[in-house]
Amino acid sequence: MNNPTNTLRITRKQSIQTNEVLFLEANANYTIIHLADGKSILAASTLKRFENKLPKNTFCRPNKSFIIHRDFIERINYQDKVIILKNALIIQASRRKAALLKTFDPLTTNFSHLTTKQPL
Repeated sequence: MNNPTNTLRITRKQSIQTNEVLFLEANANYTIIHLADGKSILAASTLKRFENKLPKNTFCRPNKSFIIHRDFIERINYQDKVIILKNALIIQASRRKAALLKTFDPLTTNFSHLTTKQPL
């Protein structure tokens, strides 16, 4: 179930704002939460648990090991099926998830509400 607020609960005592999260990385039954300020938090929960709590319109899961915050995507290379983050990290998308990359491309989705007029 999605979390309606912008807060991600890590433990009973620890929560963070979702806009601080750069990406989440699976590490067996643990998850490493990488923050925009360069810090990391090790959480004793699976990536699947966090995926169910994060807003679907803000985070994407390009493969089984990562969940990425959409605002930190620099660009997407469709030919190589890789996502380049603003911190220069390159994340490979799985074959199954590659088709969903366009929905999180910052170069295409920010202007999806605009329509182009055809010349007369």
